[in-house]
Amino acid sequence: MTDYKPVDRDFIDRLINSTGEKYEPIGKFICEDDVSGTVIWTAVDNSTGDAWTEEFGSRMMAVRWLHGYKARNIYGEVLN
Repeated sequence: MTDYKPVDRDFIDRLINSTGEKYEPIGKFICEDDVSGTVIWTAVDNSTGDAWTEEFGSRMMAVRWLHGYKARNIYGEVLN
């Protein structure tokens, strides 16, 4: 069972641009993008309404981050 939902780029953009005190909808989301021939995985942890957003080079790293494990983003930073 996963606790995140695969979504498209439009969904991510609407979430990040939502207005109000907290971002909506609440949840964890993952999106695959092709940027100039490079696959980028965008993960959004909006479980608290704060829309924490990171970009990863693989789905595995994005899912690890969404589950609270250490993961390396596309900039080489180790996140937890």
